Amino acid sequence: MNTMYSALSTLVRQDQLEAQLMQWKAAARQSLSRREWAAPVVGQLLTVLPNFVTDAVRPIQHVGGVKEGSINHAIWCAVLYPLFVTGFTSKQLVSRQLADIADWEASKLAVWTERVWTGLVNNGFITGEPSWVQTQQGRQPRCYLADRWESDFNNWVDDSDRIKWSISHVRPMDWQEVEPGRYEGVVSGINRPLVQGAHAPKTAVGIEALKGINALQSVPFTVNEDILDAVFQYADNCHRVNYESNGQKDADLLLARHIMSLEPGKKFWFPVTCDWRGRMYYRAGMLTPQGKDMAKAAFQFGTPVTLGSNGHLALYIAVANTFGKDKLSFANRLDWVEVNMERILAVKSWHEIHPDFGSDFIADEPFQAWAFVRELQRLDAWVKAGNDRGSFASRMVVHMDGSQNGYQHQAAIVGDMRTAQLVNLVPMGVNDTPNDAYMAVVNWVVSNPVFKSELRDLAKALGRNGAKNPVMTSQYAATVSTFRKHLADNYAAQLLEYGVTADELANAYATAVDHVLPACKSLINIYKMRFTPIIENGVDRIKWTTPDGFEVVQSYRDNEWRTVRAGSAVVMLPGKRIEDPIDKVKMVRAIAANFIQSMDATHMRMVATACRWS
Repeated sequence: MNTMYSALSTLVRQDQLEAQLMQWKAAARQSLSRREWAAPVVGQLLTVLPNFVTDAVRPIQHVGGVKEGSINHAIWCAVLYPLFVTGFTSKQLVSRQLADIADWEASKLAVWTERVWTGLVNNGFITGEPSWVQTQQGRQPRCYLADRWESDFNNWVDDSDRIKWSISHVRPMDWQEVEPGRYEGVVSGINRPLVQGAHAPKTAVGIEALKGINALQSVPFTVNEDILDAVFQYADNCHRVNYESNGQKDADLLLARHIMSLEPGKKFWFPVTCDWRGRMYYRAGMLTPQGKDMAKAAFQFGTPVTLGSNGHLALYIAVANTFGKDKLSFANRLDWVEVNMERILAVKSWHEIHPDFGSDFIADEPFQAWAFVRELQRLDAWVKAGNDRGSFASRMVVHMDGSQNGYQHQAAIVGDMRTAQLVNLVPMGVNDTPNDAYMAVVNWVVSNPVFKSELRDLAKALGRNGAKNPVMTSQYAATVSTFRKHLADNYAAQLLEYGVTADELANAYATAVDHVLPACKSLINIYKMRFTPIIENGVDRIKWTTPDGFEVVQSYRDNEWRTVRAGSAVVMLPGKRIEDPIDKVKMVRAIAANFIQSMDATHMRMVATACRWS
């Protein structure tokens, strides 16, 4: 700590620091465009940040009020400055900016950064002077507020990233290769690469892969006006909705505000980029047709399509799914709609089917349910007016969820019929009930006498919700420690009530997955056996190309030697990634999961190419 303060005192006297900060904040309040006031002092303060973070791991002692105030100001400046330098694009900002301070005026995102700067001031992040170092009562040893630092810092990064990526009111330009491994496209003015977070300087993306990506981002959408009205009503009544946490409520309200800003009747598009494994993401911040219930319901296709001879059945299946009937066979879902059609046509408001407002006819996904209820009501009116049902034009998006995609690929690769059947990879008819891998794991635990009775009772009580995370993440090589943390974080009260530890339940789920879905462990072991000797011999990267030409390069580096941890906050000290040693353990452990992720993404692109959006 003394090292940090000495360095700070050498660079900037206390009176100079105070004067500079007052000048900066005055400029911020009066003329937001004058960010240059901050640059000189922050450029100096940044040189002491690594020393401060290193010392912050130990208890901070003997820091008087004036000195503590100086430290707060230093951290305050040092955290803000890299946000502007790097364009708010990564949670690794503190390390990145240390090697790139000169970019202050060279930023190509100045106009966009101005909007975020305004937001920072308006929301009090700058003028609020958060105390990163806190004096405890009685002037006892001080503590570095690592949790506060991480939360505030990452929240601003996340929020600003949402601002940077937004829906496009013009069709995004197709991604095209302009030179080997470099691609341009999407929306003019957004300088983002096609492949995010690549392990190699350049990634080759084949023509067929580009077709799938471009097909997905060529689809026009509009806002569903029924849902727009419902979202306005929700915002007025959200205090009556039961939320497990204020964070969930705040997230839904933020999403609602984004949806309410959309203009009815206007078409818009969602830009698409990929991660280094080829997995595709809509890049529009919080707004995405693949988001939460409210987001999925809010968007409909910009171009209507007539139902034809059996399109109405898709609407029937969709409305049944939103009322929680998605585990029934297709035939039984259609029967449910026929039996309940009169009730569906009688619904007058989304409140009637919302769990917190309705009575006996309740939807699991109320916003999507309301969207399909209104569509079926319009279809009914269309037919009653003497029109042909097949000529009814609909814009509805009928979402289709995969059935444990990772396990499906694993079962196909290793030829395991038991796993294939459980994840519905075998031919099925409309009368067949889909298999439920989650419940298969639960039932295996509940019926196995090797586990103590309290554990089996708890597994039965938690049902498929308890098994969902272990089953879902196992296909991507998650370990028992991951299950244990999830169970401890989400089911602490139940674990205590039944006298079961998170470790016991996590191990039970892991054992069940190995027995019930054996393809997963089989493939992981195959890759482990084949790649361990290769990695041990010094190979630092593994490359494969997907069937549609997407080149995947895996190269994990061990950067722990330049990682500084303070509580739950993590700061990466500057250094070149290529100089970090290979992380041999992760290279072997992750290969199976990354390969499956790349195959899953390939399948999605190939489907998009074959179907197009119509």
